[in-house]
Amino acid sequence: MRLAACFFAVAFALALSAHASGPDVPGQMDAYSYVHHSAAAIRSATNRGDRARAAIALSAWVRKNPGQVSDADMPILAGLLSEDDDIVRREAAGALGFLGPRAKPFVHQLLDALRERPCSNQPAMSADAIHVALERIGYGPMGFPCTDPSRSPPTAP
Repeated sequence: MRLAACFFAVAFALALSAHASGPDVPGQMDAYSYVHHSAAAIRSATNRGDRARAAIALSAWVRKNPGQVSDADMPILAGLLSEDDDIVRREAAGALGFLGPRAKPFVHQLLDALRERPCSNQPAMSADAIHVALERIGYGPMGFPCTDPSRSPPTAP
């Protein structure tokens, strides 16, 4: 079982590095984007560690390549906000935040995700990332830290 997990991790890392560097032939793209493939990998991962690694890799890729994220990719990122795994939610929020004002149509989904899990006893989880994403998108400043569980998130205009 460990060998299978190692194989998956190596194969996934190779696929991510190959895809992150772009197509081999100029103008060559497969039918789906990096974001689409990464979201599929996150959803199909069989354990939390693989999901977390895939989500972190996706967020890092978006941070480095925001111009390569298409309008069709943004709903895929926003869809990851509904995942149960808080690390996946955190990384999806971070990725949307890296897109800045382009992600403004997804403020409602970010606020919905924040209402589901307004704060955590652990730092750097989805609520914190959602606050930062909303500010980067231009919705903030949020005006209250996540550490204040007595406050509820504002409603979207």
